[in-house]
Amino acid sequence: MKETMWDIEIKMMIPFDSLVVYPSDDVDEYNIQPTFVKIMELLKVEFDVCRVIEALYSCRNDKSAMEVHYSIDSFEEFIILDTYIDPTDQLDFIYIMFRSKDSKGGELRRLTHKFYTDTCKYNVYYEEGNYIIKNSTKIDFTKPDKLYSNDIKKIIKDKKLILFQKDKIITEYNNKV
Repeated sequence: MKETMWDIEIKMMIPFDSLVVYPSDDVDEYNIQPTFVKIMELLKVEFDVCRVIEALYSCRNDKSAMEVHYSIDSFEEFIILDTYIDPTDQLDFIYIMFRSKDSKGGELRRLTHKFYTDTCKYNVYYEEGNYIIKNSTKIDFTKPDKLYSNDIKKIIKDKKLILFQKDKIITEYNNKV
């Protein structure tokens, strides 16, 4: 892929269980999908993917949240999981979004293309560019200290917004009724 000249943002819709692979049909255990692990390593984002999967398996809509998992180095690189699943969605789609600095843009694009094409058998939604996340969410996640709860409440409606770094909550906005 060509070198990226700007910070890149990627947004895709996938079935939530695409984040993991099941090595055997006979055993109820799974591993994090290998390309997703590479994306996490590239962005230096650490979080418990299995916690997210288990929460979605156990009570999908009750645990609806937008989780922002920041890089251990910076607030300019992150992975967002929007875990809302519509009650009528039988394919269990969630949104997943990635943001990287321009220096990692080409590698992030290569890995996310591979992740999407290898794991999502439904070609539903994939978008990349500059300001994809900011335009779709109306939130600038690169400045977590500048988020205001009143603005967030209007935007996220009936879900939680949780900001993580190193798999620890740094801020939580709960807008669930």
